[in-house]
Order: sequence, then structure tokens, then C-alpha cells
Amino acid sequence: MNEAGTANLRLQRSDWAAIREQLPPLHHAILALLSRQDLLTGGRHLGLLRKKTLVFDSESGSTILADCQVYSYRPRGFNTAELYLRLNRERLAPLPLALLERMSAAGRLSRPPAAGS
Repeated sequence: MNEAGTANLRLQRSDWAAIREQLPPLHHAILALLSRQDLLTGGRHLGLLRKKTLVFDSESGSTILADCQVYSYRPRGFNTAELYLRLNRERLAPLPLALLERMSAAGRLSRPPAAGS
């Protein structure tokens, strides 16, 4: 893996195993930043909230909620992955740092352009 500058860290096909190993604990750490209210808000947006209880119609429902909370939930103007990155940048190893930079960009790329742009 190329270690020169995480913003330019080029991830190779050979890095796939390391990436797959890093993502679950990284997602778990990111989701730990969320409050119960954050989770309920995400569930409401996805139509999963019934009387302050998250109700999943399938096994994939919790995975979908988790992905939305990491990549799409933006209560502060940036996604939860970027919040985790901002809070932990100095402590992160190169691969998690590179992954979080890309995860943060995914949230920005999914936003529609501003009116008049």
C-alpha cells in the first residue's frame, strides 16, 4: 500500500483484504458517536420508526439504517464519518484515515447542487 499522503493514498486491489478488515470496526466506532435521538431520526427518515421504536421488516433493515447514519445523516452539515474523522484524525493509522477521508467525501458527493450553481 502506498503510504505517501493519505489524501492521495492510492488503494489497490491487493488492499481489499485489509480494507474489509478495517471497515466493520470503523463503522462500529462511527456509529458509537450517535445518540438514540440520532438513530430514531434516521429511522423516521427511512420509514422504520413506529411509536419511538425502530421496526425492521427484514434482516437488511439494520444494515441500511447503519449505512445511512454513517454516510447520509448530516445534522451538522457533514456526515457522521466526517465527524469521526474530525474528532480522531491525529490518532488514526494511514489506512483508516484514507478510508474516512473517502467516506466523508461520499457524503458531500451525494448532496444535490445548491440552487443557482
